Amino acid sequence: APSFPLIIVIAVGLYIFGAAVIWGPSNSRALQRFEDARGAASAVRIFLLTASCGLGGLAGSLLDASSLIPLALFLLATTIACGIIFQKMKKLESQWIPS
Repeated sequence: APSFPLIIVIAVGLYIFGAAVIWGPSNSRALQRFEDARGAASAVRIFLLTASCGLGGLAGSLLDASSLIPLALFLLATTIACGIIFQKMKKLESQWIPS
């Protein structure tokens, strides 16, 4: 671990600030698609967020803590999987919703 805790505090602070700035607009934008069911859409969004946190905690407990390579490979694989899912959803959305 780095011997400069101030650098860690600044990095975490910048991360949290960025999340705070992005959270409101992303929530609003995500729920604009569901005019008649915003409450249900919000509940599903929070359910998926909570499930992701739980699965992340489970995966973190299963990975070996002595090396960062398995963690890096796991994060890379999940990032690629999310990108593929996002691209497929965009294609499906363009087929279902007329422009």
